[in-house]
Amino acid sequence: MRDGHTLSQPLPALLAPALAALAAVLLALMVTAGPLVPPAAAAPSNPFCAQAPQPLPNAAGTPWPQVEFGSDRTRLFSQGSGVTVAVIDSGVDATSPQLGRVLPGLDTAAGRGAANTDCAGTGTQAAGIIAAKSLRNIGFHGIAPAATILPVRVFEDTQGVEHPVPAAALANAIDYAVQQGATVLSISVGIAADDPAVATAVQQAQDNDVLVVAAVGDQNDSGTPFFSEYPAKYPGVLAVGALDPYGIAWGNSRPAAYLDLVAPGADVVTTQIGKVLAAASGTRLAAAYVAGVAALVRSRYPQMKADQVAHRLTATAVAAPGGTDRQDYGLGLVNPYGALTDTLADTKPATIPGLPPASVDPVRAAHEAAWARGYRVAWWLTGAAGVLVLVTLVLAVAVPYGRRRRWRPGFAPPPPQPADEEPSPPVLLFEDQQQLQDHR
Repeated sequence: MRDGHTLSQPLPALLAPALAALAAVLLALMVTAGPLVPPAAAAPSNPFCAQAPQPLPNAAGTPWPQVEFGSDRTRLFSQGSGVTVAVIDSGVDATSPQLGRVLPGLDTAAGRGAANTDCAGTGTQAAGIIAAKSLRNIGFHGIAPAATILPVRVFEDTQGVEHPVPAAALANAIDYAVQQGATVLSISVGIAADDPAVATAVQQAQDNDVLVVAAVGDQNDSGTPFFSEYPAKYPGVLAVGALDPYGIAWGNSRPAAYLDLVAPGADVVTTQIGKVLAAASGTRLAAAYVAGVAALVRSRYPQMKADQVAHRLTATAVAAPGGTDRQDYGLGLVNPYGALTDTLADTKPATIPGLPPASVDPVRAAHEAAWARGYRVAWWLTGAAGVLVLVTLVLAVAVPYGRRRRWRPGFAPPPPQPADEEPSPPVLLFEDQQQLQDHR
């Protein structure tokens, strides 16, 4: 039949395979292309917020801190799973494609509300250093990509890390992080002077087996420090300074006698608001690296206490290429691979026991006797060879000399001495011939 009903039946049957093939081609193109780095977001509605930077042109390259740390090796031992790291900063942009484990957190500057948004952008940078996950065609990832981030905002959106934070907000942030089960604190900010509330909060965190990591703070180009001496100066807190890509202390990293460790903190790639990657600098980023390494250790060795983890990080640190000045480099550059794999001795070295007598081991005794005999024979042969050489030298001189003299003595014999007698009377030569004849 050729009516309209019968002619319309083959059309859906032909379109279905074609649409399926088109969908398969589009899916294949998406997979092979990998995730695209999104363009810079539009400027935030708040005019005081940081502007999202342009995407990095070499996002597929490996950032220098990952090359320095050998991240591919450390990820074989630990990725920070099961560990919550509190980022006490400006909040964290939870919409970043590489930040998949971000809790709501708390805005202690406002006293209420979540902190999973970020206006200044510094908290998102620190969180990326710690826990950014790997994406296809993107070389950057965090030091502990399986860790969970707890964002805590401690300053208003109109401020930044170069401004002093309220001591009450910082103390509340530390208390809140401990209450929420964070076992590592990455503190990017600080206060200029000691504060009882902040000191108490730090001590309570340590009493609850929480490792506190704090940046020593930045200084401007003229050397004037920003307000960040505490809590990095408190006992038991890991104070962290920043290195540049050449392994030298970053020029704006504030020197401190209480500096414990250094880590990459200049021109490091990390996540930024606007769903892009950006290059940033600051001691807060160095503190984030140390906090990320602490998360690796706490995940691999969950039985370790916070002070043991801190000791492990400082004991396995390596000398920074720039030098060993304590105020600029602390105890050295944090070493993730060493912190995860090195074996540390908890006791003093024992005295080496005395060796057993040779008679206990017959094989060893036989070997020693053979060596002794060989030693004596060698000396005897050496002495005989020396005598032979000496005799040869003497003969080499004496034989030619004797031949030239025909073996005669070297000196003539003395002349014979005459006998001591009176001479006989002289004989007369001209005697009378007649007398001679008569005599005959």
